[in-house]
Amino acid sequence: MKDVMKVMDKIKFSRISIGLYVFAGFSLINLLIHLIGFYSFPLFSQFDYLLYIAKILIDIALYNTFKESKAFLKETKWLSIILYLDIIELFISFFSPGMNNIGVLYIGILIILKFALEYRIFGLLIKEATGYAYDRIDTRLSDKIQKYNRKWIVINGLIVVAFISEFLIKKTLLVAVICILFTAKIVFEIYISIYLFNKCFNYQGPVFDRNNIPTIELLHFDELDKNDFEIHEESKTKPKKYIKFPNPHIHIDKRITYCVCLLVALLFVFMRFTYIEGDMDILDDNENVVSERKTVSEVWFRNYYDDPFDDVDEEIVQYNVRNRMPSWSCFYKEKYGLINLKTGVDTGAIYDEPLAFDSEGIAYDYNGHFVNTSGEKIKKVPYIVNAKTSERQYLLYLLLDKSNSNDKNRHHFIFMPFTNEMGGFLLSGDYTYFANGVACYHSDLNDKYGFISDDDDVLTLPVFSFVSGEQNFKISLVINYNNTELDLIDSKGQSLAGGNITEVLFCDDEELVSFSYRNTFDSDSLMTYDGKFFDDSYFYRKVKGTGDLKVFYKKNKEDYSDSSLICFYRDSTPILTLDSHYDCYACADENNIIEFVVLEKDDKYSIIDLDGNVVTDYDYEDIIRTADPYTFIGIRNENQFDLIHLKGSTETYDYSYVGINNDKTEVIIKKSDGSELTNYMDLDGNILKLWMKRYDD
Repeated sequence: MKDVMKVMDKIKFSRISIGLYVFAGFSLINLLIHLIGFYSFPLFSQFDYLLYIAKILIDIALYNTFKESKAFLKETKWLSIILYLDIIELFISFFSPGMNNIGVLYIGILIILKFALEYRIFGLLIKEATGYAYDRIDTRLSDKIQKYNRKWIVINGLIVVAFISEFLIKKTLLVAVICILFTAKIVFEIYISIYLFNKCFNYQGPVFDRNNIPTIELLHFDELDKNDFEIHEESKTKPKKYIKFPNPHIHIDKRITYCVCLLVALLFVFMRFTYIEGDMDILDDNENVVSERKTVSEVWFRNYYDDPFDDVDEEIVQYNVRNRMPSWSCFYKEKYGLINLKTGVDTGAIYDEPLAFDSEGIAYDYNGHFVNTSGEKIKKVPYIVNAKTSERQYLLYLLLDKSNSNDKNRHHFIFMPFTNEMGGFLLSGDYTYFANGVACYHSDLNDKYGFISDDDDVLTLPVFSFVSGEQNFKISLVINYNNTELDLIDSKGQSLAGGNITEVLFCDDEELVSFSYRNTFDSDSLMTYDGKFFDDSYFYRKVKGTGDLKVFYKKNKEDYSDSSLICFYRDSTPILTLDSHYDCYACADENNIIEFVVLEKDDKYSIIDLDGNVVTDYDYEDIIRTADPYTFIGIRNENQFDLIHLKGSTETYDYSYVGINNDKTEVIIKKSDGSELTNYMDLDGNILKLWMKRYDD
């Protein structure tokens, strides 16, 4: 009979051992899946729900196994609490509306509690294994288990220290250490489960029975107190009475328990999914009530397309309603509605977020569509735009992403170009969601950016940490997934520069972009918005002070004597190529046309046309531009000057040049007779006022 009982106990312990392997092994798989999800592509919330359900089923199976064995009562109690916490975590993750900070906080607290409970469960198993080793009088085994106990304490202690340090220091290295320690903890759980059940709990040999210790008879009763002796003798013959204590647990009919649970569930559903209006009036800018509707709070409805675009006829207002849950709970939710005051259309509170309209009057409805100002669905978007991740994946993302803030080579992009995000999408430079056939969405799945086409196709998954929309997505400056590199991509999301670039400069009129690679700062590249590189045997550097021209200094990387200036204006094809010893500038006329360029070489100035022909007869000390793009002031020796009319003739004057007024329409002149009298001359050579002495400020 004893042999049968031993076999039964061994079977029970084996089931517990296997359950612990699965419990710890699934925790390791779960951790690795979420880590891979951050560095490659995050989990959809639906998949994480399946992981939750699988974990709960494993908890239930392990709990039943512990309970049937009746050998680990304390462990069974703590395991039941882990089961309840997993159910609560799934409940919060499923019913929490979207990604909110309160829900993420609750999930984080639950994860910390489960970490502490796992520490307690395996600590108790190690403690009881020590007792088994003591019963076998096996000091070597007992010492070894004690060493494992110390290692278990150290691993968990290091996790706590590293986690606290991460909040204070914020380094990715610490996050990596935490992940390694968690992995080591789970592997240790698997190993210690195998070891303890094989070496201790499944042991079938002789043991020291602590319940069958030989009785030591009391001798020398004469040395005892007489009263104590009498009590001792009386206890041997006095019949024993058993006292019945009342059951401290109040018995409640299961039917009542089920009814209460059902009522609580129905109450939760009612409060979570029914909505009520607020008590605030919807007012316009003049504080006039514009609708009979009431709102919970003032909704920002002065959307971007209203200002500065005044030609939009529709006038819209928005309002919101709320569910019946308390605002401090993670189940509180608001919904938003749209009223078109021109057409009288009221969409009802059907939107999860307030709508933000672009300059074309469309907005994303947060449910897979773009709508117009009447709430009509006009364009469908792919599922990836509205995809969401679970709270614990988002919590891991926050931990890993925020830790980058102090890392070398991360977040070092101080000056970034224009970006404006509204309503889940990035606005283009023209304040539209769609430009050049694409739109850039901001995904709640991983807080990254991706691209879709206006044909509802996914061009890129959300893999960019930053996107600039200033160039209307024909070319975009982006930061990569891990926030470490700049790159340039085309409208389909394909890399044009290959990454690892810096010093990016856009010339939108000419559709040119110059940049350097971070490992070669002295070698600037020049590329069109279509991704065509200029000759890469040269480097190109933007020249400043060239007026409306975009001028680049072009130098051969091998032979510095081979250099020149290439000039662009409103096109990616050069309009002029000059000797590198020149400086130049030009200004366009009212029709945005450039016909002449001012050159400087060896401190002498002249003017040429776009064919390179010199149109001035004199090498001036300086040439000053005026309000007329075809009239210049040529400064001769001793400050005498000419009025150069490129559409006419050049007039030489005996006056000295003093300056030009602020709007560049009048020349300040001075007589050359030493009288210090000054006057004003218009651009036609007419002297405008009486001569007077000029007093400098």
